[in-house]
Amino acid sequence: MLAGLVVVAATATATPWALASPGGGAGAGAPTAPGRLVAARGPGTAGARPASSSVAFTYSCAVPVAGTQLFPAAAVVTAPASVGAGTSFTVPSYQLTVTMPASFVNLLLSLKATSLSGSVTSADVDAAGATPAAVDVATTPIPFDVTLVANQPASLGLPIVPAGPFTAAPSGTVTLTPGAATIAGTFPVLGTTSIPCTVEAPVPTIATVAILAGPLVVTTTSLPAATTGRSYAATLTAAGGTP
Repeated sequence: MLAGLVVVAATATATPWALASPGGGAGAGAPTAPGRLVAARGPGTAGARPASSSVAFTYSCAVPVAGTQLFPAAAVVTAPASVGAGTSFTVPSYQLTVTMPASFVNLLLSLKATSLSGSVTSADVDAAGATPAAVDVATTPIPFDVTLVANQPASLGLPIVPAGPFTAAPSGTVTLTPGAATIAGTFPVLGTTSIPCTVEAPVPTIATVAILAGPLVVTTTSLPAATTGRSYAATLTAAGGTP
């Protein structure tokens, strides 16, 4: 989940977020430079050289009074081609950019704000083919600060943060996707509120990671007794390997 967006009216006196009025005290600035999502090989796994990709998607956010707002977003990913079955791997960095459309920026400006600052307090990366099913990459709030310009969109470029660890399933593929979001903050007129966001369908794949089978291991620990001169058959069980 992407949470913790707080916008504060120019008259607010105590808040970790601020929408600054002209000449106000809230610091306005450019959004943090984009980063990357990097999935590293877990210990003991063999993976091909990581490959990077950039994936675009859209958050649908329920904004009080303003109604549903669609915020374009993008994630940059660097993930290994493969990890070992049942092994742990970490996404050491995740970079997310969320863009507020010009119509929403104009709404904030109509409330006497000229800059937007706050922090993302939670943001999920979802996983299929691995556990847990979701990891919050913003357990520590991620701050941002951006200047608002009339009739122009405003991009919130969040800094690089780690995600994980994940544990790969015994077989198959790990599929990473962006998760739901919540933007919480203090808005002019509205006061403190939360803005829940979900990813618009179709939810894109951030990265796919093949799961490599472990070495073939015979798991049978004992066999029935045999009789000299008579035919004998027994079934052995094994794990790992490739069929």
